[in-house]
Order: sequence, then structure tokens, then C-alpha cells
Amino acid sequence: MGVIQRQGLKHSLVSIIGIAVGALSVLFIYPKDNYLYGLLRFISDFGMLLLPIISLGVPMLAVRYFPIFDNKAQKHHGFLGFLLASILIAIGFSSMLLWWLKDWIAPILEHLQFEQISRISQYKIPILIAAALLSIAQLLTNYVSNFGRVAIPNVFNYLFLKLAFPTIVLLSVWNITDHQLSVQILLAVYVFIVVGLVIYTTILKEWHIKLQFSFLHKPLLKQMATFAAFAILSSSGSLIAARIDSIMISSLLGFGNNGNYGIISFMANTIQLTYMALVAVAG
Repeated sequence: MGVIQRQGLKHSLVSIIGIAVGALSVLFIYPKDNYLYGLLRFISDFGMLLLPIISLGVPMLAVRYFPIFDNKAQKHHGFLGFLLASILIAIGFSSMLLWWLKDWIAPILEHLQFEQISRISQYKIPILIAAALLSIAQLLTNYVSNFGRVAIPNVFNYLFLKLAFPTIVLLSVWNITDHQLSVQILLAVYVFIVVGLVIYTTILKEWHIKLQFSFLHKPLLKQMATFAAFAILSSSGSLIAARIDSIMISSLLGFGNNGNYGIISFMANTIQLTYMALVAVAG
């Protein structure tokens, strides 16, 4: 069995387990607190929507330019270290820019009758943190895919979230936590995902972060910057198509209705999981 078949089957198996967890959650857990479920979905989806802007397209470089850096003996010329340094700079720059623009964006959205914008603006910091952590997680996921590994990253990125959402909702339903603490727990889950991916990369013996500046010549850097710029546009388009519904419903109708919508859209999202398994490893 080839690597695409093997990893694709493992990826699909993880997705099927996630479907089962999601189905039980949709039927028996999320209806107990639609508001909190809608809030968690909103923060997660908004973070994903901001991912291309926060990361400035850096995660897309991990697969496209790995063949140029690929050299086991030379520890891939510190390609991972270059990517991590680049994404941290991108996150810092983009976060400051978005924070500076926040006072301009909110009045525009209010003018467009996004009536809930004043309520959801209190979550701008968790959204930025989620976007930053998701960016790093995507970078590490893309990087380890170069070694034909997509099943374990899918456990972290997909299955853990499928388990985390109903757990967080149940903790709130049982009055162990409130909504504010639930948001903090969600961010802690994202931190755990990043740490898990770092450990997995280390286990694969591919955690090489010592930069080799001599390999980063100017023409290559210019080419990578151009590719990243186009990656921002392409990634933004697909993410807007996939996430804008959750953002608009939360902004126009509130978190409770977004929770209802999330339950209804569960089956539509389930249909594409096997397709995504093949795409993840074949890329």
C-alpha cells in the first residue's frame, strides 16, 4: 500500500471518528447551550478567516518550497526555522495592523447593519490569539506533510477540536465554567494542538530550526515573498467561502442562531471529509 493510500485511510478513519463524536454532540450536547456553541464556532471560524492575513501566506511556503531546501544531511538548511521566524514576524506585524484598524472597521460594520458587532467586539483579543495559534498549527501541519504524514496532524487539528467543543459546552451546562472561562479553555486547546504538533515533528526527527542564512539568497526570498502574496489571496477566497456564513450569522443574528446553524450544517460538512483526506496527503 502506497503512502497516499495508507495516510489517506488513516486520515479518513480519524475523520470518521470525528463524525461520530460530532453527531453525538449535535444531537445531545450542543442544543443544551446553543449560545455557547455559537460563540465557540464564531471565535474558531473568525480565527480561520483571519489566518491568511495573520500569517501573510507563510504556511503555504512549507510545501511549495520544501523541495528546494530538502537535504536530510544538512537538516533541510534550517527551512523550518526560517518558516517559524517568518510566521512570528508576520503574526506580530499583522496583529498590530489589525488592532490599529479595529476602530475603523467597527463603524463600517455597524453602518452595514451588523447589529451584534458591539457585542462580539469584546472577543477581538481571543480571535487574534486563535488566529495566531491556528497559523502556527497550519504551518507545522503543512511542514510534516512533506514527509507523508497527515494522519496524526489530523488528530490534533480535527479530532481534538471535535472532542473539545462538546466538553467545553458540557462544563458550562454543568455550571463548572462560565462563558468567559469557556473561551479561555478553547484557546488553551489551540495551545495544546500547537505543542502536540511540535512534539510530533520532534518525534519524526524533523525539528531543525537552526537557520542557514547562506542558503537564503535574494532571488529566492523575492520569489517566496511573491508566492506568499498570491497565497494570501487564494487562501482568503476559499476561507471566506467556507467561514463567512458563521461570521455573518453571529454578527447579524447573534451567537444563539449561529449555534443552531452549526448544528444544521453538520451533515453538509461531513460529506466532504473523505475528499479532504485525499487532498491533504496528495498536495
